[in-house]
Amino acid sequence: GTGPDPAKTMKFLTPNRSGSLLKSIRQVAENFRFGSPVGMILVAFCFLAFMSPVLGQPPDETKTGTLLEIPLPLTDEKANQVLAQIASVAEKNQGVSEGGKKRSVVVLRIRYIPDQEKKQLPGKTRFEDGLRVARSLVDDTFRQLRFVVWIDAHVDDHAALLLVAADQILVSTNGRLSSSDHGDELTRLSYQSLAKRRGLVPDDLAASIADLGIELALVTLADGQRVFASGESLKSKRASGEIVNEEIWASSAQPLLIDADRFRSSQIASAIVDTPEQAADFLDLASLKSLGSDGVLGQTKAVRLDITGSIAPNRVRRWLSNLSALDKSTNQCFVTIDSSGGNLNSAASMAATFVDPQPPLQKSIGVVVGTARGDAALVALACKPLYLHSEATLGGSGEGFIDAKSLESNRELIELISKRTGRSIGLVRGLLDQTREVYRYTEKRSGRVAYATPDELAQGAENEAAEKEKWERGDRIDLSSGLSAAQALELGLIDGIVKSLEEAAEKSGLAEVPSTINDRALVRWVERLGSNAWLPFFLLMIGFSALSAEMNSPGLGVPGFVALLCFGIFFWIKFLSGTAEWFELVALTLGLICIGVELFVLPGTGIFGIGGLILTVIGIVLMSQTFVLPQNEFQLSVVARSVWLALGGLLALVVGFVGFRMLMPHVPLFRSLVMDEQPHELREYSERLGNYDHLMGQVGVASTPLRPAGKAMFGNELLSVVSDGSMIERGVSVRVIEVHSTRVVVEPFESGKA
Repeated sequence: GTGPDPAKTMKFLTPNRSGSLLKSIRQVAENFRFGSPVGMILVAFCFLAFMSPVLGQPPDETKTGTLLEIPLPLTDEKANQVLAQIASVAEKNQGVSEGGKKRSVVVLRIRYIPDQEKKQLPGKTRFEDGLRVARSLVDDTFRQLRFVVWIDAHVDDHAALLLVAADQILVSTNGRLSSSDHGDELTRLSYQSLAKRRGLVPDDLAASIADLGIELALVTLADGQRVFASGESLKSKRASGEIVNEEIWASSAQPLLIDADRFRSSQIASAIVDTPEQAADFLDLASLKSLGSDGVLGQTKAVRLDITGSIAPNRVRRWLSNLSALDKSTNQCFVTIDSSGGNLNSAASMAATFVDPQPPLQKSIGVVVGTARGDAALVALACKPLYLHSEATLGGSGEGFIDAKSLESNRELIELISKRTGRSIGLVRGLLDQTREVYRYTEKRSGRVAYATPDELAQGAENEAAEKEKWERGDRIDLSSGLSAAQALELGLIDGIVKSLEEAAEKSGLAEVPSTINDRALVRWVERLGSNAWLPFFLLMIGFSALSAEMNSPGLGVPGFVALLCFGIFFWIKFLSGTAEWFELVALTLGLICIGVELFVLPGTGIFGIGGLILTVIGIVLMSQTFVLPQNEFQLSVVARSVWLALGGLLALVVGFVGFRMLMPHVPLFRSLVMDEQPHELREYSERLGNYDHLMGQVGVASTPLRPAGKAMFGNELLSVVSDGSMIERGVSVRVIEVHSTRVVVEPFESGKA
């Protein structure tokens, strides 16, 4: 990989073949000067000998590597975990040829992982921990593995031992290496011993990394060679006059600092890469599968958060509030998801929390136990690792409508999720917006797979036409109905399939399923009840039936209380599920009031009855969904289910009203709740009590002025009367001329007149 851009000059070489070629050329160069004819002939011979079979054989399109995250500082616990993960990779590669040509590639990515409120970690990697991992890299136990160390942080402790023990080194743009310790002789010997065994890092450089006090220079000798020299070796070369030019890398006044440019110019690092895709492309791998450490420092303590039902603003605020109230010892969140989405902005808030957890949380583990539709899929995909139950579904239309505009407004979050979790950004976008045509593309040279729309495939490339030519388009990925667990695993969107929460916890490195996040037990119990599809229906049936019984009974009693309780629980369930707000409650209440007015106050008008039925249906339907008008197939199915729920409740009202009228008088237990019909004779008597026909033609005296209504005395009876239209003063004699039940009409009466 010599030259200004090894990624381009060696792009047809597999890593193992290119390494063998470089080794042979280096051996020739050590024995012959490149300017001599013999040297040039031998170099050309070696080049053709190794290039011929390489150019004649296409790269293995199925070859993948393993990406393992190495957190800094490397503590004793993390060192054990790293060694266990390397052992698991080695176990999967049993039977691989002992020759280096077929060794599986393991990329060790050295990174910082924030802890608590601090942005950098306390402490440094101890020499013993770094040495233990480094020795394992050169041990014959893992000879079937080829270790590539990727410096993606500022390494200023004994994690540098991993670089010395690596088969190959990559560096990110911001990657740096420095020495920060005055090592003793044993430390220097350990560094140099590992360096000699690998032959990648020169002895003098290894000694300078181990000891802050050693002077180091990159010198150019009289014969044109550029080598590192330090300590006594540097003094000796200076004294002999061999040095033509020297570049001081470390001195007593200038500590060692190797940035990305120095790594490449000195050819210690093979390439500068910033993403796993770039690393895989340079290493000629189809992909890098992340085995990764869990990124958790210290003792593991997890808490469980259940995301069920709709994702609504009030529920998200409560979830985030509970997470922010965690004690500082809790560093993992075990998230179970069974949701059809609801509100994209609220889901984005949850996803941002999971993909970039704030202290004390360091890791979010996701488990989809039912469905993660619509924007709920964004919440699930923000978790790493993510597991799906064998019967679960990821993606598909949900309660929240997501279009291209709303997707673009969350572009940065989606890119962050894709980068942090290693999931295809094209698939993430396709799961959220089912109108996108996502295809599987395979790079013709390396076999690397990408998922994108035709327009996005070459977006941002200098030559889009040339970029598209590098890829071969495969089948379209159907994401409209979501993905099953097997499909999601095949596409690399999840990390495994589980049959229980216990299995997911075990795969995540937890001893057991964590306890649920601190929340009121009654609230969790009501939310679990709300997940039952039949419970709201039965509550409405019972509520409307009890309301019917109350309409048929005198006064207010047990049926009215039962109806009020059922409607209250129904609203509370829907409110905690995130689908009901005060508007829906007002609509339902007004609807029931209007129905009561139609039945008991203004019967026969129709407007209150029809309006009440409409308001009741609207209230029940809106309480069962997060949207107003449906915009996709899933929302249409939700609306249909909600309408049937409302109609079922109203049917219970009508049937209950008629049934109670007909049956309850004959049931001894409920007979007292029904207003019995009075016998005919008693009813006539009751009506007769309000009949003043016997006063027809009687003469009395106005007790008050009649203008026109007032009171008059007939014998010993004082009655409310109405004049015939004339004004009658008090004390004037009056005569009854009309009687209409209790309405008595009088006129002035003068003695002697008929």
